[in-house]
Amino acid sequence: MARRPTQVGDCFVRQNGSNGVWVVERIFEYPDMPHHARLHEVGTSRVVTFALNVLEPETQFRFVQNPDQPK
Repeated sequence: MARRPTQVGDCFVRQNGSNGVWVVERIFEYPDMPHHARLHEVGTSRVVTFALNVLEPETQFRFVQNPDQPK
């Protein structure tokens, strides 16, 4: 079953094994580029921005329903 499109407030964990939870805080919609999402890591000041086509296939990040249980 396909997951719904990424939305503000969605939580992800990196597939590389780190336990940090990343929350989508903003979606950027560009007319001439893929849409992007800005994520911040809970409990830190780290912020990253990725194209949604990086997040949605879950190759680098995995969507989590309950961020208290990321694994």
